[in-house]
This record gives sequence, C-alpha cells and structure tokens, in this order.
Amino acid sequence: MHSLLLDEVLPVFISQLCERYNVAPNMLVLALLRNLKLEIIVEGVETWEQAMWLSEYPDVSMQGFYFRRPVAALQQALQNVRVCADPPLRRANRR
Repeated sequence: MHSLLLDEVLPVFISQLCERYNVAPNMLVLALLRNLKLEIIVEGVETWEQAMWLSEYPDVSMQGFYFRRPVAALQQALQNVRVCADPPLRRANRR
C-alpha cells in the first residue's frame, strides 16, 4: 500500500478514539500515517482556513472544493474529445 485516502468514515472513528484517550485527532492521524510511511491525502478541503492549516504539513496532499469544484464525468470526457462536425459514418451513408 502506497497511499491512504481519508474519507468521512475514518475521521469519525478517530474522533471517538481520541475522545477516549484525550488526544488531538489530527495529530494522531498524521503520526499514524507518517509512521506507516504512507502518502497522506486529505479529501474535503473546502475553506482557506483548512488549506492553510494543512499547508503547515509539507507531506500532506489536499483536494476539495477549495481548489476545484467537481466536474461531471461526461463533462470531463467531452473536454478531452475533439468534436467532428461531419462524422465518417454519416459521410459514408450519403448518396
């Protein structure tokens, strides 16, 4: 395993664990992932404040609405396709 994506399930578990042992959740997660030598990707960064806090950790990658709104799969695919005004199949069927 080379990376671990943090989504909504893991932070809930970590939060419960940290309450029990009185440890800051963010520090626990970062320490755990660093010790496992995993790439750290934080999903769901939505505000400048979140991005600034995470930027203090150079080994953390971020993604979320703060950087770019999601693009629908079809829209993304269409951006990568060259549109042909007269497709070959249509030309071949003309008489």
